[in-house]
Amino acid sequence: IAVAAEYLLHQPDIYSPKAQKLAIVDLDLHHGNGTQEIFWQRADVFYLSTHQQPLYPYSGSLEETGAGGGDGLILPLLDRYQPEMILVSYGYDPHWMDPLGSLLLSAGGYGKLAAKLAGWADQHCGGKIAWFLEGGYDPEAAQACSLAVVAALLGQPWQDPLGPAPYAETSSWRRMVERAQDIWSL
Repeated sequence: IAVAAEYLLHQPDIYSPKAQKLAIVDLDLHHGNGTQEIFWQRADVFYLSTHQQPLYPYSGSLEETGAGGGDGLILPLLDRYQPEMILVSYGYDPHWMDPLGSLLLSAGGYGKLAAKLAGWADQHCGGKIAWFLEGGYDPEAAQACSLAVVAALLGQPWQDPLGPAPYAETSSWRRMVERAQDIWSL
């Protein structure tokens, strides 16, 4: 995804000039530490990562908000940043069936995320959005999530065959959201 972003920022195609501002939204179980590092001091790429912590690679704390021209570019700031295109890094390892994590996302949840991001792109950047598949370690969950994302992008109805997690989520995520709101004054 970082190579695609660099290309879009430096190589105009025959139909449009090169991009000036991009957003990378990382929806994987693991923090995209390499992507974050590449764009850490840059203002031309907004990098947002949703990931489980602590978990390998043990980076991506709420306080990691960039430096120099890249400072402060984290969380639901697409409206403030106004990118020309969104690049989505998505893995299916946050699904509740995945053996590595405990984020408990459903395939239906993936579909809702995809629809919201695509809707934002339609409204703010002419529908320019690209999806880059990353991880996922449960084949059944990956299949359901893939179908949910495609259906959402096509605006088609879809029924989650796997449903929500069979066990309740804890409320520990609320503390993390409150910390993020304090850090970024959201």
